[in-house]
Amino acid sequence: MTKIFTGGRGSGKTTKCIEESARTGRYILVSSKFRAKYTYAQSQEMNLVIPFPVTIEEMKLPSPSIIRNGLIVDEPINVLETILGNQIHFATVNEEKESAQG
Repeated sequence: MTKIFTGGRGSGKTTKCIEESARTGRYILVSSKFRAKYTYAQSQEMNLVIPFPVTIEEMKLPSPSIIRNGLIVDEPINVLETILGNQIHFATVNEEKESAQG
C-alpha cells in the first residue's frame, strides 16, 4: 500500500520521509543532488540513519536493493516535473485506506 502524506511548506513532509526511511531502510528519491544533500543533512540533525537519498539520474541504473525494496518519494510532483522537463498544473492520486495529512 502506498502511503500519502500531504501538507504545505514546512509541514513535515520530508521529516516523514526520513522517519519512514530510517524505519524501513528504503531509499528516498529526490529531484536533485541539492535535495539529496539537504535531506541527508536533515536526517543527521534528527539523529536518524538513512541510506543517502537517490536522484532521478541515479535511478537510470538502480541498485538491486532499490528494485527489491521500493522507494520513498519526497515531493513527487517536483520529481515528476524534473523527469518530464515540464510544469504540472493538475494531478490526481488514487485514494487508499491509509493516508496521512499534515
